[in-house]
Amino acid sequence: MNIKLINKYKKTNMTNEEKYTGEAKGETTQINYFLYNKTSGKWGDYLKEENSIIPNDEDILWINVTGLYETNKIKKLCEKFEIDQLTIEDIYHTNQRNKIEIHDNYSFIVLKLINKKEEIYTYEQFSVIYKDNLIITFNETENKNHETIKNQIEENKKKIKEKKSDYLMYAILDKIIDDYFIINNELTEKLEKIDESVNMDPDQQDLIKIKSTKQEVIYFKKNIMTLKETLMFNKDDFFKRLNKENKEYYRDLFDHVYQLYESADILNETLTNLTEIYFSAISYKMNEIMKVLTIISTIFIPLSFLAGLYGMNFKNMPELDWNFGYPLLIIIMLLIVLIMLLIFKKKKWF
Repeated sequence: MNIKLINKYKKTNMTNEEKYTGEAKGETTQINYFLYNKTSGKWGDYLKEENSIIPNDEDILWINVTGLYETNKIKKLCEKFEIDQLTIEDIYHTNQRNKIEIHDNYSFIVLKLINKKEEIYTYEQFSVIYKDNLIITFNETENKNHETIKNQIEENKKKIKEKKSDYLMYAILDKIIDDYFIINNELTEKLEKIDESVNMDPDQQDLIKIKSTKQEVIYFKKNIMTLKETLMFNKDDFFKRLNKENKEYYRDLFDHVYQLYESADILNETLTNLTEIYFSAISYKMNEIMKVLTIISTIFIPLSFLAGLYGMNFKNMPELDWNFGYPLLIIIMLLIVLIMLLIFKKKKWF
């Protein structure tokens, strides 16, 4: 399994601050919205219904942006909600590290989504803006988790509908962390299979698998590590923006991140151990082969001596004219082989 990194793509007719630096996965940007409260909900195309969307104090507005190519749409949307220009640039400059920024009137979070496509792990940038009763999410490609959450709201899941917008943001982030747990479990299972193969009969393919998995674990751990550091650094300031009744959910979410970091650390240590076990097993295997070859060579040393001795064409060698000379020599050779094998076995050399 290989790591597929997001290739940098730039459109030449854009100004510097309006370049989308992610992979070109389409040339459109879809902006949908979900306006809901405790009793009702409405989903639609934000650009078509923008003027008719008038939330009241009881409503929560979730705006979801899919595709970051049309940066002018993103800029217009963010400026309407008084989002800082630097934040806007961070949204479509997709080489950002995981981070949390606390601004005067909103909070901004950047994470890396992890996906699996055809046995390849990909990482894409995901951004979310939290402001009062407003949540705006930004995705490079369609995020399947959003559809799951939308369905839960439409199915009148009271926990989401009755709580504030920060709970909606928690639900969105929790799905992202859950995906990391799924990949973590897959990597763990993969290492278990490699470990079993290495301990039974290691070969070159095992080393290739170890190296490939090591790259996957490096990127996996890197993202978890930066996320953990970000949460630790900004935890107190971020919690001040949350409603009191929802803080416990974020504590649980942060605990999951720490748990992931520890799991990623274990994965990395396991890979190091597997590498050592592999080379030890290969070395042991090579030693066993060399031992067998050495035993065979040792056995043939006295036999070669006898064969060489009687292969000399001297006339005064009485055994050459003796009728039983040849059978006797063969018997002596067999006895030598048998005696040496008994000695080797007694010393537990094989």
